[in-house]
Amino acid sequence: MATLLITGASGYLGRTLVPLALAAGDAVRVLTRHADRLNALPWAPAVAVVEGDLADPAVCARACDEVDVVLHLAGLAHARASAADYRRELLDNSLQLAAAASAAGARRFVYLSSCKAAYPGHSPYALYKQRTEHALLALAPALDVVCLRPGPVYGPGLRNNLATLLQLARLRWLPFLPRGTAAFSLIGAEDCARAVLLAATHPALPGRVWALDDGVQYTLPALVAAVRRQHGLPAVPVHLPAGWTRPLLGLLPVLRRRGIGLATGHVLFDEHYPVDPAFAEATGFAASTDFYRELGSL
Repeated sequence: MATLLITGASGYLGRTLVPLALAAGDAVRVLTRHADRLNALPWAPAVAVVEGDLADPAVCARACDEVDVVLHLAGLAHARASAADYRRELLDNSLQLAAAASAAGARRFVYLSSCKAAYPGHSPYALYKQRTEHALLALAPALDVVCLRPGPVYGPGLRNNLATLLQLARLRWLPFLPRGTAAFSLIGAEDCARAVLLAATHPALPGRVWALDDGVQYTLPALVAAVRRQHGLPAVPVHLPAGWTRPLLGLLPVLRRRGIGLATGHVLFDEHYPVDPAFAEATGFAASTDFYRELGSL
C-alpha cells in the first residue's frame, strides 16, 4: 500500500481516479483549493484533505509530508486565460509541488499533461503544458517523473472540446463537415484513470512523456456519423475540402453559439494525434472500452 497525494481530485478525471486508488488499497490524500467541493462525492470520508493553494510553499510541504507518490492532475484547462496565467498555474505551481515532493522524500511524481503539448505554437496552454513537462523531467534523478499526455477524455458528464463536438454532431441541421481530416485518438475516463494509477508504480515509465489512448484511430466524419446514427439523424449531406471549411468556421450562427470558431481550425486541420502503442507495450495496459461503445452513456 502506498500513500498517494492527488491534486485535481474534484475534477472530471480526479473523481474517477480517487475511488480506483482507494479500491487498490492505497491511502489517499487530496490537495484542493475548495474542500467543500468534495462534500458531495461518495469517497470524501475515505480521504485525507489538505486545503490550500499550490502557489503556497507551506501548503505544498504539508500536502507532501510522508507521501510516496504525487499524482498531479490539477491545472488551468482550456479557459480563455493569459500566457502569464498559464505559466503560473501550470509551470510554476507544478514545480512548486514537485520541489515539496522531492524534499519530503516522495519517490515518484506523475504529471497529467495533454496531447495539446505536442503543438506548443498553437496556444499558451499547449506551450506551458510542454514547458512543464520539460521542467519536471529535468528534476531527475532527485525525483522520478512520469508525464502522461492523454487524448481527449470521454465518459459520462464530459465537459471538454469533445462535448462541444457531440453537441454539434447531434444538431438536426448540420449542413457540412470537413472531408479527409486527420485521424485522432481518444481515451475513456476510467481507462485514463487506470493508466495514471499504473504510472504511480510501473518501473519502465519514469523519465519520459507517454501518450495515452484507447487504441482506436478516429476521424471526424466517422465519429459524427456514429453519433447521428445513434440518434436517428440524417447523414451530413456535404463533405467539403478542408480548404473550404476553415473560412466557414465561426461564420455560421449555429456554430458561433457553441463556441466553434476559427481556433477550431487548428484542431481539425493542423493537429494530428495518431494512436501511440508505446505505453501499452511498456506496461501491458489495455483499454477496456472505446468511444463507439460508450456513445449511449455520453
